[in-house]
Amino acid sequence: MKRKRSAKPLPEIFISKEVVNERVQNFISGKHALLSTAMGKPETRAAWYSLQQFEQLMREFYYLNADGLRIYFGAYPKDDLQYPDHLTVIFVPTYLDEETGKQKDIIIDDDDEYTTRAASKSFKFDIPKNLDSIGLCPPGCDGDGGGDLSYPNDTK
Repeated sequence: MKRKRSAKPLPEIFISKEVVNERVQNFISGKHALLSTAMGKPETRAAWYSLQQFEQLMREFYYLNADGLRIYFGAYPKDDLQYPDHLTVIFVPTYLDEETGKQKDIIIDDDDEYTTRAASKSFKFDIPKNLDSIGLCPPGCDGDGGGDLSYPNDTK
């Protein structure tokens, strides 16, 4: 049974399924194909994150007085047991440096409270804590957190 909800305007950052389809298809036929060929196995196509993880991320951003998010592309080492050599994304909080007028990364490890905070972790997740490693697809496309991929699709 679907929950009833009132219509709400779409956020400004919304892009249509046609645009998503086009961009995902561009990646698959271009960069994904090249990366997979170079690796000799399918490269990461998507990553899945839980709402719980994003809520924790947002709470940390508020704690750090962050005003933005930078997403870095990274890759696991070749000897990683779960995602050897796979592409990943890494979320880093940012703030506006008023002197330069540019966004700067907040390096949590460099914070004066880092050692104290790291020693008193209170993570209570049923899933691994690393936000960059949840549900990378492949390999986790079928029930391993990655789930079924919707894009690209041919339905209109």
